[in-house]
Amino acid sequence: MPCHTKRRWNVAPVESPEALADKLTLNSWCCCTGFQYGGVLFLNDAFSEDGAQEYAIVHADTLEQFESITFGWMERDAIAASVRSMAECRDILPRLNSVNVTKDQIHRTAAEHAGCRLCA
Repeated sequence: MPCHTKRRWNVAPVESPEALADKLTLNSWCCCTGFQYGGVLFLNDAFSEDGAQEYAIVHADTLEQFESITFGWMERDAIAASVRSMAECRDILPRLNSVNVTKDQIHRTAAEHAGCRLCA
C-alpha cells in the first residue's frame, strides 16, 4: 500500500497513458496527487515533492495495491508503456504486506480534497 496510511489523494482522470507520461515528465506533483487511467489509480507515494516520483499502483474498484513504481527515473515512452501495461492487468493479486487504501483517502474533486497539508 502506499506507505502513507493517513495520506489523502486528489485523483484526476487522464485520457491516455501518453497523457499521464507527459504529466509525470513535465511536472512535479504534490505528494497528495493521484491519477486514474482505466481501472487503475496511480497514487503519489513519495516522501517529498523534490524526490523521485514514486507511485503506488492500486485497483480502482477494490483499492488494493498491486504494484509500486518509481516514475522519476523513467523516460516518457517507458512511462507510457508501463501505464498501459498496468491498466491491462486484471488478475494481479495484491502485494504481500500491503494495506488497502480506504475510500476516505480518494478524493475526486478539489472541494472534497480541500485542506490537505500536502497541497502546494
